[in-house]
Amino acid sequence: MTSVFKTVSKWLEVPHPILSCELRQVLESLLEVVNSILRLEEIENEKALREIVSKLPQVSCTYTNDDAGIVKVTFLSLEFPSLDTNRFVYELFDRFVLSKSRCFELESKAYTFEFKAKDMPRLYVADYLIHLSEKQSYERFKEKVMILKEQLRLALLNKNFSFRLALSHHVRLDRKITAIHSQVLRYIEEKGEEFDTQFLLDVDRWLMAFSQDFLEKRSPLLLAKALFNLISIRRELEWKETIDSSKRHIQLSFFPSSLSFTFGTKPVLGCTIGVGLNPSCERFVEKHLSSALEAVIPSANLSISPEVHLEKSNIQMMYVEFEKEDGMRFTDEEIDKLKFQLPIEIEARVQRFVPELFMVRNEEEIMKNILTLTKEIRSAEDFPQVTVRYEQHDEETLVFCVILVRILKEGQDSVTEAFSKVNHSLTLIPERTQIVSYLGGKDPVEANVFRVQLSDVNPFTRRNFSFNFFEARHHVIEVIEAAVGEIRDYNGGMILKQSENLVRFKQAFSEVDSENPEFLEKFFYSLNPIEIQATIETESLKLFFETFSSLLEAEEEGFFSYRFHRKGSQLFLFTRCNDHHFRTAFEEELEKQDLKHKLMISSSLLHHGFRYEGVIFDNHEEIELQLEGILKTYLKHQIKPKVLNLNLETKIFLDPRIGGDHQSSMINKMLFEGLMRLDEQGTPQLAIAEKVEVSDDQTCYLFTLRESYWSNGMKVLAEDFEYAWKKILSPGFNTRFAYLFYPIKNARLAKEGQCSVDEVKVKALDDTHLEIHLETPTPYFLESTTLGLYSPVNSYIDRIHPNWAQERGDRFICNGPFRLRENRSFYAFELVKNHRFWNQDSIKLDHILLSRVNSRKATELFCTKKLDWLGPPLGYGRSNFSQLGEKIHYLPTTKSLWYLFNNQIFPFTNHKIRQAFCLAVNRCEIIGTNRDCMLPAYSHLPLNHTELFRGHEGMEENSERAEQLFKEGLDELGISKREFPQVTVIHYNSEASNRTSHLLKKQWREILGISCRIEPYEFADLFERLGRGEFQVGCFCWISWINDPIYTLNIYRNRDEKLNVFFWEDREYQTLLDLADHELDLDKRLEYLHEAAKIFSNQHLILPIYYEYERFLKSENLQVPIINNLGFVNYAYSRFK
Repeated sequence: MTSVFKTVSKWLEVPHPILSCELRQVLESLLEVVNSILRLEEIENEKALREIVSKLPQVSCTYTNDDAGIVKVTFLSLEFPSLDTNRFVYELFDRFVLSKSRCFELESKAYTFEFKAKDMPRLYVADYLIHLSEKQSYERFKEKVMILKEQLRLALLNKNFSFRLALSHHVRLDRKITAIHSQVLRYIEEKGEEFDTQFLLDVDRWLMAFSQDFLEKRSPLLLAKALFNLISIRRELEWKETIDSSKRHIQLSFFPSSLSFTFGTKPVLGCTIGVGLNPSCERFVEKHLSSALEAVIPSANLSISPEVHLEKSNIQMMYVEFEKEDGMRFTDEEIDKLKFQLPIEIEARVQRFVPELFMVRNEEEIMKNILTLTKEIRSAEDFPQVTVRYEQHDEETLVFCVILVRILKEGQDSVTEAFSKVNHSLTLIPERTQIVSYLGGKDPVEANVFRVQLSDVNPFTRRNFSFNFFEARHHVIEVIEAAVGEIRDYNGGMILKQSENLVRFKQAFSEVDSENPEFLEKFFYSLNPIEIQATIETESLKLFFETFSSLLEAEEEGFFSYRFHRKGSQLFLFTRCNDHHFRTAFEEELEKQDLKHKLMISSSLLHHGFRYEGVIFDNHEEIELQLEGILKTYLKHQIKPKVLNLNLETKIFLDPRIGGDHQSSMINKMLFEGLMRLDEQGTPQLAIAEKVEVSDDQTCYLFTLRESYWSNGMKVLAEDFEYAWKKILSPGFNTRFAYLFYPIKNARLAKEGQCSVDEVKVKALDDTHLEIHLETPTPYFLESTTLGLYSPVNSYIDRIHPNWAQERGDRFICNGPFRLRENRSFYAFELVKNHRFWNQDSIKLDHILLSRVNSRKATELFCTKKLDWLGPPLGYGRSNFSQLGEKIHYLPTTKSLWYLFNNQIFPFTNHKIRQAFCLAVNRCEIIGTNRDCMLPAYSHLPLNHTELFRGHEGMEENSERAEQLFKEGLDELGISKREFPQVTVIHYNSEASNRTSHLLKKQWREILGISCRIEPYEFADLFERLGRGEFQVGCFCWISWINDPIYTLNIYRNRDEKLNVFFWEDREYQTLLDLADHELDLDKRLEYLHEAAKIFSNQHLILPIYYEYERFLKSENLQVPIINNLGFVNYAYSRFK
């Protein structure tokens, strides 16, 4: 054993001579484990050591005391990339072994070892002492341990498999399941494609769905092949659905196999089938498949009922086995026939369910009105008789239909000519002019039918942006009188009748009226013809409104929907869409099918962004059939909604209190609206706040909230802001972003548990007033309130349903421009326009679809016009952008690339070592050919903040000075360069940071003569590792969310700040920041901040590499507001040209 120790000690890392004695004891324990597990007597060289590594992981399971039932379990393994190995192994051991056995843990210990040998991974050893009960079978216990060993082996082979192990809590583990996992990984390796953790989790879901009997009768090879094809086909079909959802996509895969039984085997043909269905009105089940199979090969049958898996999507997946009546195998010719003909037969047998529709309509008699007005003219001296009725409107125009009957005198101007001589803003749209009779046989009576369109509707717009019909109508009458002289407003006397009907209508819906009286008025005055408002029976009006209300409640029915209601002799119809061409197209179809004159009543109004068109017809069956045909034809040719397609490449948190990272914040700003928001110049503007008042000393802010609503219809209250912010400041809530609230008085004290959260000076004075007191004047406070973390949450919902942020659809409560819909297959999130958003008129998109695919698939989607944005800030920048032939755009950001030195871990506890590493770089080499989007960084502050400090000394490169400082640092540490440990650099797993890390490794080796190991991590894992201080050198991308240098400087004000991974603080530094906090003179304030920045820079804890203008590609016709210098992309306000 001594010889083994002497040999191996050459290759094991000894961090510091002081630790040698303690480490020797640990090393001897390690070598004992190595020898007991691998049965090696001596390790002579590095090659032998690498052979040991290649055989890992290994597990030893032995009795230490037979009488006491104590078992020692030892794991010897490499570290698992991107995971906390000790926690990972222990949780698996506890989950799959201890919790499944009648035993308990007595003791455990674990070590991690680092080899000096170049590029050798770290070694992990863990010992567990387990007490087994008397009835517990040692062999069964050992079997579980060995199965776990095989799972760990697979996890070392495939990083995604290790993530799958960490996430899977309900999958049973036995040798067969493990063999299936191993075979699936082999298929993945053979395909050479990118399969993520979700692929392996899907394998587990299918395994849980299969019965034990089904699994026992099939080999691991067959099951793995079936599972691999099931999941691959489903993903392929989801991809095809996104490209063309108008087609029915069907995909099959066949593989001959055999089933084992007690007394023999039976040949079968395994088949995985994927069928695209509309689950609400289509189905495909066993009898349909059996019929399709019989049509292709009459002698074939289903061997088993299909294993169906819907997953709440429109892709139905099933695994089935076919057998022949004669028990023979399927020939190659028969399999080819099935491949070609079975998809055709399946498509023909998809069963469709079409809901029954009822429709009818009636009357619209212009001529009747003309005749009525004609009868009112009894002499040549009578005034022209006029009716003015509402026709239609949209956001910008209001249209009235006018019938004017008059005595046509010789030489008199036509109506069109008369209007042209009057100064007015109306647009005249003539429809018809005709002589309808002769008064006394000689004076012609002329009837004019025309529309007048008011393009300037501002004078008639009410507070809720609805039009005041009465004022608009009165204006039309005034213009008509100015054009043709004094007239008689024939239906003006009906306004009284209208008012009486409106009162009765409001009484019938008193509850609605008390909550929103303008809503009922808007509906009532939308009825056409206008005179019907005075004559319609209250019962009919109630039924019409109820039909409309039923459509309002069906918010998830998409772009176009409608409702019918039949009562007595009337048929009520309401449609909803967001296509302003629909009404015109609908009227044209009514005209073509000779239905327009049968229309009795119509209604047209805009509500929450949708157009609602209502009609009442006589209840005739033939009219219903005609209307059904019109609507179906329209649905086939409907105009597609405006949809923005984006792709996510990082994990997103949808609770604004948790989603403090840059990507989550951008998604949350689509879903939530705070007190303020940034305009395109990066200036804070009023949002939910209608007004803000600031005290003279700039420490008290009073926000007055505008009337706005949550997506569930509840009002947004001042309490919702107070509640959300104080939740973040609760001591028990773990977040790295609480510092953003520290300008608020007592916020820091509350977070640290030194005072009650109730003492934080944020107070809802009432429903619409929020008062905030600050510790000191804070020039950037209003800008802070634009951050996603400052969003409100519905306090009522959060108290009774604290899991609302994990919900989808109506159960996810938000107040922003968009709301969350139920997830569809392929998409990570689907956002739809929130029609309760206070500023919805400025939102031009209807949907935002967020997929989550790898970079290769994202590039493919963009190149095929299925993705509108490729690259940052939601995705990664790529060097191959220039090869795609698209225009490259640049995102101005405050982004800086840093490398952090852990001053708590040897050897970076030494200042001169850190300084040497900072000077031993060549930024120009790192930037290379990326000068179009990168600038060398010599300060840890963002570029636009560095420029505020003229003359600020940075970290210039100096290789000679670096060598000198490195030598001095080694002397202070008492070690030689030969003894200097290998440095581990961890970085974000992206193309840019990987390239930069390897160049730094090269430069440090050339200048300082040291070796480095590079370890990539996913962002969340990297962030956690940095936060826990588990790094030597860590790569980090810094983005300042506030356009003020103090945002960056504040991170290192106190050692206990969550983002202060160095645990560094300095009294002079704190004093300067305190002075800056209290300084009202902005120039003097900048001087304090400049001095503080120099103090921190001189610690050489951060090596700034470059500032980056991130590159991205976007659809040519997409216009997206970008906040200058902050890199925040406001996707919610995007529009397509």
